[in-house]
Order: sequence, then C-alpha cells, then structure tokens
Amino acid sequence: SVPASGDVLVFLDSHCEVNKVWLEPLLYAIAKDPKMAVCPLIDVIDYMTLEYQPSPVVRGAFNWHLQFKWDNVFSYEMDGPEGPTRPIRSPAMAGGIFAINRHYFNEIGQYDKGMNLWGGENLELSLRIWMCGGQLFILPCSRVGHIDKQRVAKQPEVTKAMIYNSLRMVHVWLDEYKEQVFLRRPGLKSVAYGNITERVELRKRLGCKSFQWYLDNIFPELETSKGS
Repeated sequence: SVPASGDVLVFLDSHCEVNKVWLEPLLYAIAKDPKMAVCPLIDVIDYMTLEYQPSPVVRGAFNWHLQFKWDNVFSYEMDGPEGPTRPIRSPAMAGGIFAINRHYFNEIGQYDKGMNLWGGENLELSLRIWMCGGQLFILPCSRVGHIDKQRVAKQPEVTKAMIYNSLRMVHVWLDEYKEQVFLRRPGLKSVAYGNITERVELRKRLGCKSFQWYLDNIFPELETSKGS
C-alpha cells in the first residue's frame, strides 16, 4: 500500500454519501489551524430505503460506560452573526468521518496500532487531540450522509474488540477517573488490554494534559453525570 502524501487526510467510512460543498469548509478550517481536527455534520441515510435525512446541529459526547452519543449544542454556540453555521466545539468524534492535517496526525501518534478490529478508536483519538494541544470541531457547513449499520455493532467479536480498545484508552488517558468506568462495569477491571507502554510514552513525550483538565475545560457535563 502507498502511504498517503496529501497535506490533509480525510477519513470517510465506505458507507457514506457526501453532500454538496462538503470538503471546502473542512480544508479551510485546517488551513487556518493545522492542529484542528474537523468533522462534518453527519446526516442519516436510512439503511432500508437509502433515503437521505438531514440531522440537527449536534456535538459528539460519551458517557461513563464509554458509549458514544450525540449531544445537544448549547444555544450560546449558535448565537452571533454566524448562527447555526458556526463551528461547534465537540468533546468527541463519531470516528471514521473526519479531516486532519497529515503532519499533525503523525505527530500525535496516528491510530493506536494495538487496537483490534473496530470500535473505541474514536474516543481515544478525541481525548488525545484535546489533551495534547489540538482542537476538535464539527462544521455544520459540511454535511456527509452515513448509513448506520446497526446490526454490525452487536456481533460478539465486535463487542469484544470494543471492550479491549476502550480499556486501552482508559488505562492510557483517564488517570484516576478510570474508577468511574470500573464503578459501572466492575468486570472490566480484570480484562486484558495488551501492552500500552508505547502509548503511555507517547502521552509523556507530547506533554499532554490530564483528564481532569479535559473535564474542566472541554466536557464538564461528563463529571456532573457521575450518578449515571
């Protein structure tokens, strides 16, 4: 395989349909700030009828079970002259559909090669971007349709890989807050997650901030949801 050589890497799931003028907003944002990873707003393509349905403006988030979810955008983010076209600061990305400067992607460690199959890599990359000096935004002016293959995520091998991958993230990035995860899923404490030495060293080398910093500055709503 030939390594990517463009200045900007654009990741797209195979089951996507891009909308009009979807790429320019992503490239423009990265040209202004090479340490900004950007995602389009993801519209829904019905997997039975292939009907294209626009999504409201949302941001990416997750809970202490490490399940990704879409979250409402605060009204103040829509205020101002740009209104609903304004870039949205997003605590997390859905994964598989984003653009990033190639040199920056290499610098922050690409994907964790110790992860398996599918799942969990989106949250790990999101935390790494925010905690290591980057930014993650959703750009409502860029729209990409996506077929949600709901049945795939329930396959046992996918579930197993998702737990394994998520645990790698927990042990590298969550600091003392990993206890919040184990509180809800105590069985995960004894599950293997492979060798994370290289990723721990990467975090040190990049001089990344703490997960406490991430909670305080990027996603305070997660800490207030400790009961859930």
